[in-house]
Parts: sequence; C-alpha cells; structure tokens
Amino acid sequence: MNINKFTQKSMEAVQNCEKYAYEYGNQQIEQEHLFYSLLTLEDSLILKLLTKMGISKEMIVNEAEQKLAGLPKVSGSSQVYISSDLNKVLIHAEDESKGMGDEYVSVEHIFLAMMKYADRTLKELFRQYSISRDSFLQALSTVRGNQRVVSDNPEATYDTLEKYGYEEEEYLYSGEADVYTLKDGQAQVKLSNAPYTNRFIIRKPKDPKKFSGNVVVELLNSTNSWDVSPMWCLLWQKMLHEGDIYVGVTVRAICTKTLKQYDTKRYEKLSWKNPNPNPGPVNHDILLWQHCLEDCEDGLLWDMLTQLGNLFKSGQGTQIAGKEVEKIYAISCSQSSMQLSTYINVFHETDRVSPVEVPYDGYLTYSGCRMVALNQEESPADVTDEIQKTRNCPVPVLRDLRCVTQWDFKDFTGHINLRRADSDAEGDRFRLYELAGQAHNSFSGAFYRPGYAEIDQIQKTTGLPHTDITALPLEAFMRQALTNLDLWVREGINVNISLHRQFQIFCREKSGLVCVHRIRSVEDTERIHPKQKMNHRCIAPDCHRDTAVFR
Repeated sequence: MNINKFTQKSMEAVQNCEKYAYEYGNQQIEQEHLFYSLLTLEDSLILKLLTKMGISKEMIVNEAEQKLAGLPKVSGSSQVYISSDLNKVLIHAEDESKGMGDEYVSVEHIFLAMMKYADRTLKELFRQYSISRDSFLQALSTVRGNQRVVSDNPEATYDTLEKYGYEEEEYLYSGEADVYTLKDGQAQVKLSNAPYTNRFIIRKPKDPKKFSGNVVVELLNSTNSWDVSPMWCLLWQKMLHEGDIYVGVTVRAICTKTLKQYDTKRYEKLSWKNPNPNPGPVNHDILLWQHCLEDCEDGLLWDMLTQLGNLFKSGQGTQIAGKEVEKIYAISCSQSSMQLSTYINVFHETDRVSPVEVPYDGYLTYSGCRMVALNQEESPADVTDEIQKTRNCPVPVLRDLRCVTQWDFKDFTGHINLRRADSDAEGDRFRLYELAGQAHNSFSGAFYRPGYAEIDQIQKTTGLPHTDITALPLEAFMRQALTNLDLWVREGINVNISLHRQFQIFCREKSGLVCVHRIRSVEDTERIHPKQKMNHRCIAPDCHRDTAVFR
C-alpha cells in the first residue's frame, strides 16, 4: 500500500480510524472504524452516494456507530494496530483505483474494496440496506461521471452541476425534415417531409432567475459512433458561472443506433429513417460519412437544427428554460464543425430553409473547416469550390482553427487553403482565429465529461485510438472566443482584439510557444510551432441520469 497515492479525503478517513479506536477503547482498528470514518468525513462523498441510493443518512450513520460501539474494548493499552481484514481493504483499494484507470486512491475505491472484502459485521449491514456494488457504481456515476482521479482532491470536482445549482434533463423531440441536394451553391429539396425523432440533453440553472438568457447548442461529436461533447469540456466553467443554458444535440444517425444498444427501452423512439424507398450507395468519400446506415439518412440534420433552435425561441423553449431565451448560439468541434460549416454556408439565409427562419444568433466552430455533402448518397462540394469558405452569413461567425501541421487548412481539406479575410459587412460578419501549437484535442477536455461509468466501460472495449494532445490551456482561449461572440452579437463590439494577453504569457512561459495568433488577412504567414505530445484515451460519451426527463 502506497499511502502517497491516497487522496486527501482517503488519508483523512484512514487517519481518523486511530482516533475512533482510542475514543471507543479498541486496540485493533477494524473495518467498522473505517466505515464510520468514511460516513462522518466533512462533505462525505460516501454518505452522499448512499443517500442517492435511498438510504437514510441518520439511520446508516447511527447503525455504523452502533457497530463501532459493539467492538471489543480494552483498557490500559496505549497502542493500536490495523487488523488483517482492514489491511486487506486498503491494499485492494489500490486495485480498484487501477481498474478504473485512476492515478490516486479515492474514498470510492476504498468503499468498493470494503464491499468486496467485507468482514462478517459489514457484510450483514450491506445486505440489510441492499448496498451492492452495482447500485453504488450507478450512484457514483451521477456525481463523478467518467472523470478520472488524477489529483489528490478529486472530490472537489464531483457533482459539478449540483454545486453550481444546475440540473440535467434529456428530451426527445420529433418533427419532419426535408432531404436536400446542393445545386449551383443552393440547397434544393430532394425528398420532403421525412418524420424523425431525435434527442438533446440540457443543463440549465435550477433557478430560472439565474439564467443569462443565452442558450448554447453544441453539435455533439460522433466519436466511434458515440456522442461526445468536446466544446462542453472546454466551456462548462464559463457557462455554469454565467448562467448559460447548454444544449447538446445528436447529429449522426449512427449515434442513435449505439444509444439503442446501450438502453433499448430508453431510446427505442429515436428515428432518422431514410425517406428514399430505393436508397443509393452510401458515400464514403470523407470521414464524416463513414458508418452511415442505409435505412437512415444523416441529411435530415439540417432541418433538425433549425427546428431545435426555433423550439428554444418559442413558448415551449421558454417553458423548458424557465425564462425567455434571448440569444442562441451554435458551437461545434472537429467533424461536427464540418456539419456546422455546411449549415452556415448553405442554410443560414432565410430563403434557403423556407418557411422557417434560421434561429441562431451566432456561430463558434473549432477545427474541421470544410463542408460535407447535404445527404449521404452524394459527394461533398469540391474542395476548390468557393462555397467551402464561410460566406454571406448575416450573423457573427467565429472560426477557431488549430494551426500546428496545417491539418485543418491542408491535409484534411484536400490540400487547399480555406482561409478568408475577416469581414464586418452587413450580411457577411466573420472572424478567423488561429491557435498555433494546439493539437486537435485538448488535455483540459479530459477532466470533465459527465456520463455513466457503464458507458465508459463499453468504450474501453471498442479500440478507440490514442490521440496526441497538448497541455496548452485551450479552455482559456475558447472561453474568450465565446465571450467575444456574445459581445459582437449583443453590443456590436468589433472583436478585432487579441485574445487573452495573460494566456499568451502563460503559454510562452510554460510551453515555450507563442500560442495565440490572430490572423489579420489571408496573406498572413502561416505559423507552425512544435507541439507537446501527451497520450490519453478518449473519454466516454455523454449519457445521463436515470432521472432524465423525456417529453
């Protein structure tokens, strides 16, 4: 047992055992001492989890105290020692930590080991209160998600939504969508009125008075056929602090299939059914259209996005948010940015999505700058086509593209430079930011992705590739970018400003990189900097509490 690898709370729980042994006159420190200690820690995570399992706080603490009081007592001895049963728990707690991919032994690892190696007294107590490993892990997932324990104080980051006064719900929404084709740079209807049912999750203030009026919609990224939320990972602190509402929406049919495999009953109504009775071959020209389903149509997305935005600007949206929505922004990362870029370029103008008006007040995309095909049977626009460059958008568009190996501009786009000049013209409001030295993924995104531990286990078996990432604080950059977008929309402030002088200094001092480069024109020299490499396993996708609300 390496006590240096225990978290602060774990060490406190173990150290308190000696104190309780002296108080109760016990010469031997038993599992009962540790159980009571875990329950009586300040802001006890174990007590909180047991409460989530429907167990009364008062009853379980009282029961633990009675078991402690029933241990053999001695007098006249000044020495206490750890029993073999307790030692077994502490040793195997490290195994629990390693098994969950954690770097420290936290209180939940100790409790899991205690359940596995319980002595006769605790085994009976766990049976009496129906405390099982599965029920405990399910409760743990609601506060920890799939965060890894990478510090000695992880408990401070658990149950983040609750601490900020937020709640999480999940909705199904249905409608009809057209399938479009691209002709002469315009979207034309190919097939009409295809019924669909999609899903979105929402994280919002419990108190509507704390709602800022901003709704931020993330196009969830389809990573290995799972919904993941890279932009939430970068922006959650800012949004929770300011009172924004976060909405994550599924944007690939393949993700609905994976969700159904995870929970058939919960997601049985999800449907992206292909309205074409004789579907043609699925297009595999680019990454995004791999893993398409012949009986589904990913091209239903465009109307789905419009209708979702209009939902939140309607009376129904006011009911869900608890207060009228003032502004709604769409954000995306990587392949979902390719989808959002397509939506901006082809669908934002009102006459292109008749008869409803596109509801989004601004856009923020990170990485993935080229367009995709409008339906899965067709090829995307040629990379040399000017339509690939963001154009003619009357609301502000901020593009944040990594610039390390020129992947976004060259390799992935077909070796064509898709940069364009900034614009303040009416009907064409555009800014391009570049972040030199930043890899496709961010290290900061590895530390907060709420989701079920069960899904995390599923992902471990799917062979997700390791991805090179940097330790650069991308979240600082993205928070400022979202702030700039909101200022531009609400106050008309021209965002020709450098991002975060202190961020630049931090990166220069910590990484040896000048990380923030604000492009001024298409003629600017490309900046290429070395990157710090770190490997990490992709984190499990978003999924949500059993208490999620379906409508």
